Amino acid sequence: MSDALIRCTKEQPNPLMDILPKKRVRELNGTVTFKPPPSKSEERAEDGWEIVSSATEGGGNKLEPSNNSDLVVPPEIAGPLTGTMWALFDTLHETANSTPADKAKSTTMLKTIATSDTFRDAFDEIPKSYHGALRAMPQFVEGMEAAPLAAQSAEGSADASGIGLLEYAIDDFDGDQVFVQDGYLAVLENLAKDILNSKLVKCEAEVVSIDWSRSPATVKVEDGSTLETWTAKNVVCTLPLGVLKERHMNIFQPPLPKDKRESIESLGFGTLDKIFMVYDSPWWAQEPYSSILRNGLVKKPIDSTSPSKDSSEDGEREPDMLVGFSHDLPGVAVHRDGTSEPGLRTLMLINLHPLTGFPVLSCFVSCANARQIESMSDLKAQALLHDNLTAWFGREPPKPTGVHVTRWGDDRFSKGSYSHMITGVSETRHREEFQKALDIKGGGTLSFAGEHTSRNHFATVHGALISGWREADAIIKAWQREEGWIRQPTFDN
Repeated sequence: MSDALIRCTKEQPNPLMDILPKKRVRELNGTVTFKPPPSKSEERAEDGWEIVSSATEGGGNKLEPSNNSDLVVPPEIAGPLTGTMWALFDTLHETANSTPADKAKSTTMLKTIATSDTFRDAFDEIPKSYHGALRAMPQFVEGMEAAPLAAQSAEGSADASGIGLLEYAIDDFDGDQVFVQDGYLAVLENLAKDILNSKLVKCEAEVVSIDWSRSPATVKVEDGSTLETWTAKNVVCTLPLGVLKERHMNIFQPPLPKDKRESIESLGFGTLDKIFMVYDSPWWAQEPYSSILRNGLVKKPIDSTSPSKDSSEDGEREPDMLVGFSHDLPGVAVHRDGTSEPGLRTLMLINLHPLTGFPVLSCFVSCANARQIESMSDLKAQALLHDNLTAWFGREPPKPTGVHVTRWGDDRFSKGSYSHMITGVSETRHREEFQKALDIKGGGTLSFAGEHTSRNHFATVHGALISGWREADAIIKAWQREEGWIRQPTFDN
């Protein structure tokens, strides 16, 4: 099971929507934000909280509320709080697209957020007692982009300068986040069913080398204990950027030219993991937990003007998203004056029960947090989340009966999740370089596809899809040119 988000509008449809006409897709609807805990040395008795000792592994502080309403941020504040974060994404796109590329390359996303009117004005709109939550909200960018805002979130020294503003200097699809309720496996089955049935795709076979020095090119494939050699005039490499970073020197013969190597090294590649916790039943939809959630329900995660208490139907709805704050994973706090420091970690959980019918919570963790989670056993990751749910709800909920951590960083066939732009290093030309096929005299043609090769749609499934169409179109065009045929339509990059 996986949760899957795509973005589109009727006016600018995502190509995935044409592929999924009969699949279950709906907009995320309803979010609850839990009150952030105070710092470990801070007491907030005036807010109805008092610090008590924790009996959980690792120590730390728990909070005990005076009543259920003290557990969640009320809708009239939660709406503007989360609405500010979603509005920041629009601000970042506008700023990036109006900033010269050289300046955007050297400007951190963190600085852009901290100095934006959208973020600064929120400190006037939102009560001071919730400024701790507001300071942690920019971390949503890390979760969306699998890229660090600051050095403490970086997975390694290459990303220490943080994600750059150039990340948002793109022309991507507009619209709301919608959820593919059957997961992306439905996309794969729709796209590849006929090809898989025809046995044209060989699964569970590892490519160990690609020799494009002669035509046809040769591709050596390891299938268990057997080494096979395939030949082709055209080879399209769709290896993830993380794999290229680790293995390109050993895979390609001759080695890739300087410009390709520079592109591989200059683009960032981050990790976004999900922790799935499976339960016997959706306890959060039952008392006393459901009453707690009703006190903080906002209709839409991106709607800052619609509290939940305007209809009985809204009152019975399960939220699709839970947002909470934790001391257990390192985060970053962004202050109004533009400075930042280590702080609370913002955790976002998707409630899969109303979306899929299964009693499952899915928690997003990214960057250094993802690598920290991957270093744990599934049970230890489960315990960490369970302790935080206990703190958020002010009581211990039922324990999950199963847990699964995706572990994309440790997966040797991905080595992470998707690409991003590193401040001071990454440039748009590094993505565009992948769109230039390699073709030496007497050799085969080697081209590249994947999300990291897309100019405007990187870090997305539709970006990977469109890049595949792009390279297929280029091959068809070359064949047609040889045969004197009419050119086929091209696809956006």
